[in-house]
Amino acid sequence: MFSGTLISILVPTILFGVLTILMDETKLSFDFLVLMAIAGIFNFLIARTAFYTAIYRIGVNLTAPLSATRIYFAIVLGVLIGEYLSIKLILMTFLIFTGIFLLSKPSKIKADLIGIFLAIFAGLFSALSSFFVKLGMAIYPEPVLG
Repeated sequence: MFSGTLISILVPTILFGVLTILMDETKLSFDFLVLMAIAGIFNFLIARTAFYTAIYRIGVNLTAPLSATRIYFAIVLGVLIGEYLSIKLILMTFLIFTGIFLLSKPSKIKADLIGIFLAIFAGLFSALSSFFVKLGMAIYPEPVLG
């Protein structure tokens, strides 16, 4: 009757709603709520739907490493908001990219470009979600609600 996506969204919504009331955080700013709503839509609706559809089309063995491109998107977005980019982070990113490349060799890929695109798209929107969470936490620095 209920989809896995609906349940995975509904349960945390109820739990965080209860936490918000218990923490007496009922006067959160409109800007914070908008940023968190955008983050939720990007992560729980767009990224998750793209991820699940990519798994259906190309399998989990290819979807998981391709969606790990969220790391690259997150780095670019982090730099845009002034986060520090260290040599260590660049090296780790290169190693992760090498792993993604080795796991996703063209000889192993089914020719389903839509599935490949959806996996990368999931990575992009997962990173965008984190970006909006970071902006929201600049307004209200509470990790439980942010």
